[in-house]
Amino acid sequence: MDPLSNIFTNSCTKSCEQFRQCFIELERYVNDGSPSGFNKGVDFEYHPFNSKKYFDLPVYQSERLNHVQVGQLPAFWTEKFSIEDKIPIPIHPEVLDIILSSCPNLASEKKMSIKVQPTSSGRTVLWENTDQAHYIKLHFPKKIGRFHRDLSIHKWLSCLEKSKEFYLYCNSFPSIMGFLYDFGGIFYIDKKTGSGFGTIFREFKPRPKISITSKLLLPAFSLFAKSNKKGRENKLLHYILDLIGNDKYVFFSLFINPLIESFLYLSLEIGLIPECNAQNVLYEFDLEKLKTRIIFRDLGDTFVDHEVRRSKKLHTMFCTYKSLDGIFGKDIFQRRSFAYDFKLSFYILKPLIDRYVDITRKSAESLYLDIKDVFHSKFNYSKYYFDSNTYWYSYPNEDNVGRDSYIKNRNPIFR
Repeated sequence: MDPLSNIFTNSCTKSCEQFRQCFIELERYVNDGSPSGFNKGVDFEYHPFNSKKYFDLPVYQSERLNHVQVGQLPAFWTEKFSIEDKIPIPIHPEVLDIILSSCPNLASEKKMSIKVQPTSSGRTVLWENTDQAHYIKLHFPKKIGRFHRDLSIHKWLSCLEKSKEFYLYCNSFPSIMGFLYDFGGIFYIDKKTGSGFGTIFREFKPRPKISITSKLLLPAFSLFAKSNKKGRENKLLHYILDLIGNDKYVFFSLFINPLIESFLYLSLEIGLIPECNAQNVLYEFDLEKLKTRIIFRDLGDTFVDHEVRRSKKLHTMFCTYKSLDGIFGKDIFQRRSFAYDFKLSFYILKPLIDRYVDITRKSAESLYLDIKDVFHSKFNYSKYYFDSNTYWYSYPNEDNVGRDSYIKNRNPIFR
């Protein structure tokens, strides 16, 4: 019997641990990958599809003076590993040799290890051996998908400062959205070579914190993946539709409207444009009340829209990585379109609708038009935000693409 089917039966009797293990099952095994088609560049020993639950993560003890710290470190982390004036530095085992060659002082430090689980990102791991699980985002100076996943100083700092901004505003968020807080990080600097790398700690439970006894976190990709990497067909959306029915208005109220509303709130009210690929978006599903909340995670690729923030009289004191400015930047309209018309639309909305159509046999074209109606009902001055309602922008399906690689396309599918 598919273990997923059990979670949707008498959900009020399930424990928090059962919901957590169900999420981990979806996170690791129910994923068809990115529309870009690029392979996840992680050895199978550390790959989420591996049937092994854990792998050993090396942790080195390094002098506190070698580090920059932002935010807080988990108390359990420093209590478990810190020795006098030293801070524990985790390193992904696949890139251990690369990091130790660029930071030779670490090689002589005391080495320990912890057991962690891989997650869908490939370089972020989950540490459960505590009273409260946490994610650890690791420096990974190798390519995963299209890009190198290093945590150089600007990427490390950008991730933490954007997550802090989410934290400052989260109590004012609409009830249909939340986020996973990157609450602290350390950046190691090798005094011998001047090389360095960052580590980021992320909460497992979403903020704002709410009391739901029957909540299940669903990675967006798990809703439309066709297969389970343990050899079974993925029937997650089947089980959900058995629970909620096939009425498209109910389906939209749970999975389409909240996502568009959340994206628009962040982009238009606080000038933070989220990177909405199917890995960075989770649905928190209340199985009793049949409500969902959109949970954003991994905020390092969030773009800061200075034009919006100035119009809202919000500060613009961010590092320049992933920022848009109508005065100095040249791709402000392209990036706004890219974020909605390409990433949100082709990485989540379209595959989700297509999977829904596979199951219900409803008209895909009609549902696409319904999404356009939702967008326009929430945002009636889009012609001032985008440079055109006729054109939209994407990236080519190539390696090493960037902000000079936009492709101009006609007729946005959901706008």
